[in-house]
Amino acid sequence: MKIEITDIDLNKTHILREKIISYECRFKSNIASGTAFIVPYGKNAKSLKVGKIISVETDIESVESLEVLEHQTEPDMVPLEKQFSYLMIGQVVMNTEDTVFDIEVGDLPIALDIDETKGVILEKGIWVKFVVSGLSFWDENI
Repeated sequence: MKIEITDIDLNKTHILREKIISYECRFKSNIASGTAFIVPYGKNAKSLKVGKIISVETDIESVESLEVLEHQTEPDMVPLEKQFSYLMIGQVVMNTEDTVFDIEVGDLPIALDIDETKGVILEKGIWVKFVVSGLSFWDENI
């Protein structure tokens, strides 16, 4: 997915899972705009500049309120009041051995594991709605 950095504060850091330093940013993309944590490629924070368009992978800190939708719908990503949190609507595009589920929210890919879905197995092709917290982007340097 490509995002444009619209604002970044290199003084506001956040530590992700593996003791990785990320920075608070505002972004815009084809599907949404809002806030996220961003991890620079090669730990080079100076490469993160306002107006820069980068290809990113996504990660999340938590998932809540997963719901399987009865009908096909449009993908959506709606910023919530809590910073770095979004309501997501997307389609399951891959089910890997009923343990990892790849979901496309427009051009934003999100992988959820069986623990994050609280044991719910998501079949390929279904549409789901869920809330994510702690959205982070990892610069792929592509």
